[in-house]
Amino acid sequence: MQRCPKCRREVEDEVSYCPNCGTELRIKKEALEIRWKDARREEKMGWVIIGASLLVIFLGIWFYTLPFITNKDFAIMIIAIGSFCTLFATVYYGYASYKRSKLMERFLK
Repeated sequence: MQRCPKCRREVEDEVSYCPNCGTELRIKKEALEIRWKDARREEKMGWVIIGASLLVIFLGIWFYTLPFITNKDFAIMIIAIGSFCTLFATVYYGYASYKRSKLMERFLK
């Protein structure tokens, strides 16, 4: 939280203008850099989760193709879990990328 220099009310760190008096707020470059690095780390974590979930999908496909596995339901369940994790990771990565791009826009102002 930061304080508005004009009305001295506390405002969120993400806002550019004070919602009370409309004064433009300046954001410290150091704070933006830290938040940008955090968003970049989240973006990298999205790639890790995507890779791990694709590995789970391939593992499920491998189980499904094994000739001595008679009950294919387990393999199908693994593939479904991997697909759900891939979907989740893709959304997570997209949000992290969006957040990082918004931070970059504010950083370049």
